[in-house]
Amino acid sequence: MYAKFILALFIIALSYNGIAKPKNENLIYIENGKVQVGILVEVGGTIVSLRYKGGENILEADSTLWNEPKADRPNINAEPIWKAYKGHTVWLGPQSDWWTKQNLYPELKKTKSTWPPDPWLIYGSYKIVKQTASSIIIESPKSPVSGVSILKNISISKMGKVTLIVTLKNTGNEPASWDIWMNTRLNGMNKGYVPINDSTNVRKDTGPSTSSVPTDKTNGYFSFTPKLPSKETSIIYSKAFIHPSKPFISGFTKNHLLMIKFKKHKKSSIHPNQSLVEIFNMLSFDSKENLLELEYHSPYKTLKPGQSMKAWQTWEVYPYNGDDVKEKHIEFLDRLVK
Repeated sequence: MYAKFILALFIIALSYNGIAKPKNENLIYIENGKVQVGILVEVGGTIVSLRYKGGENILEADSTLWNEPKADRPNINAEPIWKAYKGHTVWLGPQSDWWTKQNLYPELKKTKSTWPPDPWLIYGSYKIVKQTASSIIIESPKSPVSGVSILKNISISKMGKVTLIVTLKNTGNEPASWDIWMNTRLNGMNKGYVPINDSTNVRKDTGPSTSSVPTDKTNGYFSFTPKLPSKETSIIYSKAFIHPSKPFISGFTKNHLLMIKFKKHKKSSIHPNQSLVEIFNMLSFDSKENLLELEYHSPYKTLKPGQSMKAWQTWEVYPYNGDDVKEKHIEFLDRLVK
Protein backbone atom coordinates (compact mmCIF):
# COMPACT_ATOMS: atom_id res chain seq x y z
CA MET A 1 0.00 0.00 0.00
CA TYR A 2 2.82 2.41 0.90
CA ALA A 3 4.65 1.55 -2.33
CA LYS A 4 1.52 2.33 -4.37
CA PHE A 5 1.16 5.66 -2.57
CA ILE A 6 4.77 6.62 -3.35
CA LEU A 7 4.30 5.57 -6.99
CA ALA A 8 1.18 7.75 -7.26
CA LEU A 9 3.07 10.76 -5.87
CA PHE A 10 5.91 10.12 -8.32
CA ILE A 11 3.50 10.04 -11.29
CA ILE A 12 1.86 13.28 -10.12
CA ALA A 13 5.26 14.93 -9.81
CA LEU A 14 6.24 13.89 -13.32
CA SER A 15 2.99 15.18 -14.81
CA TYR A 16 3.04 18.54 -12.99
CA ASN A 17 4.77 21.43 -14.67
CA GLY A 18 3.45 24.67 -13.17
CA ILE A 19 0.15 25.95 -14.57
CA ALA A 20 -1.88 23.29 -16.34
CA LYS A 21 -1.41 23.49 -20.10
CA PRO A 22 -4.39 23.07 -22.45
CA LYS A 23 -3.80 20.37 -25.06
CA ASN A 24 -2.67 22.32 -28.10
CA GLU A 25 0.20 20.63 -29.90
CA ASN A 26 1.11 23.65 -32.00
CA LEU A 27 1.40 26.11 -29.10
CA ILE A 28 4.61 26.74 -27.22
CA TYR A 29 4.07 27.80 -23.62
CA ILE A 30 6.22 29.86 -21.30
CA GLU A 31 5.25 30.52 -17.71
CA ASN A 32 6.43 31.96 -14.42
CA GLY A 33 4.76 32.80 -11.15
CA LYS A 34 1.02 32.84 -11.81
CA VAL A 35 1.10 33.72 -15.51
CA GLN A 36 1.29 31.56 -18.62
CA VAL A 37 1.67 32.69 -22.25
CA GLY A 38 0.92 30.50 -25.28
CA ILE A 39 2.54 31.32 -28.63
CA LEU A 40 1.69 30.06 -32.10
CA VAL A 41 5.31 30.25 -33.23
CA GLU A 42 4.75 28.77 -36.68
CA VAL A 43 2.00 31.28 -37.51
CA GLY A 44 3.52 34.72 -37.16
CA GLY A 45 4.87 34.13 -33.68
CA THR A 46 1.38 35.16 -32.54
CA ILE A 47 0.65 35.27 -28.80
CA VAL A 48 -2.77 33.63 -28.65
CA SER A 49 -3.10 32.75 -24.96
CA LEU A 50 -2.59 34.67 -21.71
CA ARG A 51 -3.75 32.96 -18.54
CA TYR A 52 -3.60 33.88 -14.85
CA LYS A 53 -3.45 30.91 -12.44
CA GLY A 54 -4.61 28.61 -15.23
CA GLY A 55 -7.91 30.49 -15.66
CA GLU A 56 -9.66 31.52 -18.85
CA ASN A 57 -7.78 33.01 -21.78
CA ILE A 58 -7.67 36.79 -21.32
CA LEU A 59 -6.93 37.39 -25.00
CA GLU A 60 -9.49 37.09 -27.78
CA ALA A 61 -8.24 34.32 -30.07
CA ASP A 62 -9.73 31.58 -32.21
CA SER A 63 -8.61 28.38 -30.46
CA THR A 64 -10.09 26.24 -33.25
CA LEU A 65 -7.15 27.34 -35.43
CA TRP A 66 -4.38 26.40 -33.01
CA ASN A 67 -4.21 22.77 -34.09
CA GLU A 68 -5.13 23.20 -37.74
CA PRO A 69 -3.09 21.21 -40.27
CA LYS A 70 -0.18 23.09 -41.81
CA ALA A 71 -1.90 22.82 -45.20
CA ASP A 72 -4.74 25.01 -43.87
CA ARG A 73 -2.48 27.87 -42.79
CA PRO A 74 -2.08 30.92 -45.03
CA ASN A 75 0.54 30.44 -47.73
CA ILE A 76 2.79 33.49 -47.54
CA ASN A 77 3.91 32.97 -51.14
CA ALA A 78 0.38 33.02 -52.54
CA GLU A 79 -1.99 35.95 -53.03
CA PRO A 80 -2.21 37.79 -49.68
CA ILE A 81 -5.28 36.89 -47.61
CA TRP A 82 -6.61 37.63 -44.13
CA LYS A 83 -7.23 34.92 -41.52
CA ALA A 84 -8.21 36.02 -38.02
CA TYR A 85 -6.06 34.20 -35.47
CA LYS A 86 -6.39 37.34 -33.28
CA GLY A 87 -4.43 37.33 -29.98
CA HIS A 88 -1.41 39.67 -29.96
CA THR A 89 0.44 40.46 -33.16
CA VAL A 90 3.01 42.93 -34.48
CA TRP A 91 2.26 45.04 -37.55
CA LEU A 92 4.14 47.93 -39.16
CA GLY A 93 3.01 51.52 -39.41
CA PRO A 94 1.82 53.49 -41.16
CA GLN A 95 -0.93 51.32 -42.56
CA SER A 96 -1.13 53.57 -45.62
CA ASP A 97 2.32 52.33 -46.72
CA TRP A 98 1.77 48.58 -46.30
CA TRP A 99 1.82 47.74 -50.01
CA THR A 100 3.46 50.80 -51.54
CA LYS A 101 7.09 49.68 -51.16
CA GLN A 102 6.99 46.32 -52.96
CA ASN A 103 6.67 45.01 -56.51
CA LEU A 104 5.40 41.45 -55.93
CA TYR A 105 1.75 42.52 -56.11
CA PRO A 106 1.43 45.44 -58.57
CA GLU A 107 -2.32 45.87 -58.10
CA LEU A 108 -1.99 46.28 -54.31
CA LYS A 109 0.78 48.81 -54.91
CA LYS A 110 -1.22 50.69 -57.54
CA THR A 111 -4.29 51.04 -55.30
CA LYS A 112 -2.17 51.76 -52.20
CA SER A 113 -4.07 49.00 -50.47
CA THR A 114 -4.32 49.15 -46.67
CA TRP A 115 -5.27 45.49 -46.25
CA PRO A 116 -4.22 42.81 -45.47
CA PRO A 117 -1.03 43.16 -43.39
CA ASP A 118 2.33 41.73 -44.52
CA PRO A 119 1.85 37.90 -44.58
CA TRP A 120 5.56 37.18 -44.07
CA LEU A 121 5.43 38.91 -40.69
CA ILE A 122 1.99 37.85 -39.41
CA TYR A 123 1.72 34.31 -40.88
CA GLY A 124 5.32 33.28 -41.54
CA SER A 125 6.91 30.48 -39.51
CA TYR A 126 9.15 32.07 -36.89
CA LYS A 127 12.44 30.43 -35.91
CA ILE A 128 13.16 29.75 -32.24
CA VAL A 129 16.44 31.47 -31.40
CA LYS A 130 16.44 30.70 -27.67
CA GLN A 131 13.96 29.21 -25.22
CA THR A 132 13.70 28.66 -21.46
CA ALA A 133 10.77 27.76 -19.22
CA SER A 134 9.86 31.44 -18.78
CA SER A 135 11.16 33.09 -21.97
CA ILE A 136 11.47 32.68 -25.70
CA ILE A 137 13.17 34.57 -28.55
CA ILE A 138 11.73 34.02 -32.03
CA GLU A 139 12.59 35.45 -35.44
CA SER A 140 10.41 36.01 -38.50
CA PRO A 141 11.31 35.32 -42.13
CA LYS A 142 12.77 38.22 -44.11
CA SER A 143 9.87 39.98 -45.76
CA PRO A 144 10.15 40.92 -49.46
CA VAL A 145 7.05 43.09 -48.96
CA SER A 146 8.24 45.33 -46.12
CA GLY A 147 11.99 44.76 -46.43
CA VAL A 148 12.38 43.85 -42.75
CA SER A 149 12.41 41.00 -40.25
CA ILE A 150 11.02 40.92 -36.72
CA LEU A 151 12.67 39.49 -33.60
CA LYS A 152 10.36 38.95 -30.61
CA ASN A 153 11.78 38.48 -27.11
CA ILE A 154 8.99 37.38 -24.77
CA SER A 155 9.68 36.76 -21.07
CA ILE A 156 7.80 36.45 -17.79
CA SER A 157 9.30 37.64 -14.48
CA LYS A 158 9.00 35.79 -11.17
CA MET A 159 6.20 38.21 -10.25
CA GLY A 160 4.31 37.30 -13.44
CA LYS A 161 4.98 40.46 -15.46
CA VAL A 162 5.23 39.76 -19.19
CA THR A 163 7.81 41.76 -21.17
CA LEU A 164 7.73 41.87 -24.97
CA ILE A 165 10.70 43.42 -26.77
CA VAL A 166 10.38 43.71 -30.56
CA THR A 167 13.38 44.35 -32.79
CA LEU A 168 12.75 45.48 -36.35
CA LYS A 169 15.67 44.99 -38.75
CA ASN A 170 16.07 46.25 -42.29
CA THR A 171 16.98 43.12 -44.26
CA GLY A 172 16.69 44.71 -47.71
CA ASN A 173 19.02 46.75 -49.90
CA GLU A 174 17.12 50.04 -49.62
CA PRO A 175 16.18 52.30 -46.67
CA ALA A 176 13.03 51.13 -44.87
CA SER A 177 10.75 53.57 -43.04
CA TRP A 178 8.32 52.09 -40.51
CA ASP A 179 7.10 52.11 -36.94
CA ILE A 180 6.53 49.07 -34.70
CA TRP A 181 2.81 48.50 -34.16
CA MET A 182 1.82 46.18 -31.29
CA ASN A 183 -1.81 45.05 -31.34
CA THR A 184 -3.43 43.19 -28.42
CA ARG A 185 -6.96 41.83 -28.92
CA LEU A 186 -9.64 41.34 -26.25
CA ASN A 187 -13.30 40.47 -26.66
CA GLY A 188 -15.29 43.34 -28.16
CA MET A 189 -17.65 43.53 -25.17
CA ASN A 190 -14.71 44.11 -22.81
CA LYS A 191 -13.93 47.69 -21.83
CA GLY A 192 -10.61 49.38 -22.55
CA TYR A 193 -9.38 52.58 -20.90
CA VAL A 194 -6.78 55.16 -21.95
CA PRO A 195 -5.69 57.90 -19.50
CA ILE A 196 -6.38 61.42 -20.80
CA ASN A 197 -6.49 64.98 -19.45
CA ASP A 198 -8.33 68.14 -20.47
CA SER A 199 -5.82 68.91 -23.22
CA THR A 200 -5.79 65.41 -24.74
CA ASN A 201 -6.96 65.35 -28.33
CA VAL A 202 -8.95 62.25 -29.33
CA ARG A 203 -9.37 61.75 -33.06
CA LYS A 204 -12.05 59.28 -34.15
CA ASP A 205 -12.50 57.19 -37.28
CA THR A 206 -15.85 55.44 -37.59
CA GLY A 207 -18.18 53.78 -40.01
CA PRO A 208 -21.36 55.63 -41.07
CA SER A 209 -22.77 57.87 -38.34
CA THR A 210 -25.38 55.26 -37.48
CA SER A 211 -22.71 52.57 -37.16
CA SER A 212 -20.26 53.92 -34.57
CA VAL A 213 -19.58 52.69 -31.04
CA PRO A 214 -20.46 55.21 -28.28
CA THR A 215 -17.54 56.73 -26.37
CA ASP A 216 -16.96 58.23 -22.94
CA LYS A 217 -14.32 60.78 -21.89
CA THR A 218 -14.97 61.39 -18.19
CA ASN A 219 -13.06 60.80 -14.95
CA GLY A 220 -9.68 61.01 -16.65
CA TYR A 221 -10.11 58.12 -19.10
CA PHE A 222 -11.25 57.57 -22.67
CA SER A 223 -13.28 54.42 -23.27
CA PHE A 224 -15.73 52.92 -25.68
CA THR A 225 -19.15 51.92 -24.36
CA PRO A 226 -19.77 48.67 -26.22
CA LYS A 227 -23.32 47.70 -27.09
CA LEU A 228 -24.60 45.39 -29.78
CA PRO A 229 -25.81 46.98 -33.03
CA SER A 230 -29.46 47.43 -33.90
CA LYS A 231 -31.19 44.79 -35.98
CA GLU A 232 -30.82 46.98 -39.07
CA THR A 233 -27.03 46.98 -38.78
CA SER A 234 -24.93 43.82 -38.69
CA ILE A 235 -21.64 45.43 -37.58
CA ILE A 236 -20.67 48.70 -35.90
CA TYR A 237 -17.12 49.88 -35.35
CA SER A 238 -15.05 52.87 -34.25
CA LYS A 239 -11.38 53.68 -33.85
CA ALA A 240 -9.80 56.32 -31.60
CA PHE A 241 -6.34 57.86 -32.03
CA ILE A 242 -4.94 59.17 -28.73
CA HIS A 243 -1.74 60.57 -27.27
CA PRO A 244 -2.38 59.52 -23.65
CA SER A 245 -1.57 61.55 -20.55
CA LYS A 246 0.19 58.49 -19.06
CA PRO A 247 1.90 55.61 -20.92
CA PHE A 248 -0.49 52.72 -20.42
CA ILE A 249 -3.63 51.10 -21.80
CA SER A 250 -5.88 48.88 -19.70
CA GLY A 251 -8.54 46.34 -20.56
CA PHE A 252 -11.04 44.65 -18.24
CA THR A 253 -12.34 41.15 -18.84
CA LYS A 254 -14.92 39.52 -16.59
CA ASN A 255 -12.37 38.42 -13.98
CA HIS A 256 -9.14 40.27 -14.80
CA LEU A 257 -7.49 43.56 -15.60
CA LEU A 258 -4.76 43.61 -18.23
CA MET A 259 -2.52 46.67 -17.97
CA ILE A 260 -0.20 47.34 -20.93
CA LYS A 261 2.67 49.76 -20.27
CA PHE A 262 5.16 51.29 -22.72
CA LYS A 263 7.43 54.28 -23.18
CA LYS A 264 5.70 57.65 -23.67
CA HIS A 265 7.20 58.95 -26.90
CA LYS A 266 6.98 62.52 -28.11
CA LYS A 267 3.92 63.14 -30.24
CA SER A 268 6.13 64.55 -33.01
CA SER A 269 7.98 61.21 -33.30
CA ILE A 270 4.82 59.30 -34.25
CA HIS A 271 3.76 59.08 -37.90
CA PRO A 272 0.92 61.62 -38.48
CA ASN A 273 -1.37 58.91 -39.86
CA GLN A 274 -1.11 56.96 -36.62
CA SER A 275 -0.99 57.70 -32.88
CA LEU A 276 0.91 56.49 -29.83
CA VAL A 277 -2.27 54.69 -28.70
CA GLU A 278 -5.12 53.50 -30.88
CA ILE A 279 -8.27 51.72 -29.72
CA PHE A 280 -10.50 49.82 -32.14
CA ASN A 281 -13.90 48.42 -31.13
CA MET A 282 -16.05 46.28 -33.45
CA LEU A 283 -19.37 44.74 -32.46
CA SER A 284 -21.73 42.35 -34.22
CA PHE A 285 -24.68 40.06 -33.57
CA ASP A 286 -22.21 37.33 -34.48
CA SER A 287 -20.20 37.15 -31.23
CA LYS A 288 -17.19 35.74 -33.10
CA GLU A 289 -16.76 39.13 -34.77
CA ASN A 290 -16.67 41.15 -31.53
CA LEU A 291 -13.25 42.70 -31.02
CA LEU A 292 -11.43 45.25 -28.88
CA GLU A 293 -7.91 46.15 -30.04
CA LEU A 294 -5.46 47.85 -27.68
CA GLU A 295 -2.74 49.24 -29.95
CA TYR A 296 0.63 50.95 -29.48
CA HIS A 297 2.90 52.62 -32.05
CA SER A 298 6.63 53.24 -31.66
CA PRO A 299 8.33 56.27 -33.23
CA TYR A 300 8.48 56.27 -37.02
CA LYS A 301 12.07 55.82 -38.21
CA THR A 302 14.06 55.22 -41.38
CA LEU A 303 16.46 52.29 -41.16
CA LYS A 304 19.42 51.90 -43.48
CA PRO A 305 20.15 48.36 -44.72
CA GLY A 306 21.25 46.27 -41.73
CA GLN A 307 20.03 48.80 -39.14
CA SER A 308 17.58 47.91 -36.36
CA MET A 309 15.25 49.59 -33.91
CA LYS A 310 13.42 48.31 -30.81
CA ALA A 311 10.19 48.86 -28.93
CA TRP A 312 8.80 47.24 -25.79
CA GLN A 313 5.66 46.61 -23.79
CA THR A 314 4.98 45.08 -20.39
CA TRP A 315 1.76 43.28 -19.45
CA GLU A 316 0.52 43.07 -15.87
CA VAL A 317 -2.48 40.90 -15.01
CA TYR A 318 -4.59 41.53 -11.91
CA PRO A 319 -7.59 39.54 -10.66
CA TYR A 320 -10.75 41.64 -10.68
CA ASN A 321 -13.98 40.73 -8.88
CA GLY A 322 -15.85 44.04 -9.08
CA ASP A 323 -18.85 45.09 -11.11
CA ASP A 324 -18.55 45.47 -14.89
CA VAL A 325 -19.20 49.23 -14.83
CA LYS A 326 -16.93 52.15 -15.64
CA GLU A 327 -17.05 53.70 -12.15
CA LYS A 328 -15.78 50.50 -10.49
CA HIS A 329 -13.20 49.94 -13.22
CA ILE A 330 -11.76 53.44 -12.72
CA GLU A 331 -11.71 53.09 -8.93
CA PHE A 332 -9.69 49.88 -9.35
CA LEU A 333 -7.37 51.49 -11.94
CA ASP A 334 -6.76 54.59 -9.83
CA ARG A 335 -5.77 52.51 -6.81
CA LEU A 336 -3.19 50.67 -8.92
CA VAL A 337 -1.83 53.78 -10.61
CA LYS A 338 -1.52 55.78 -7.39
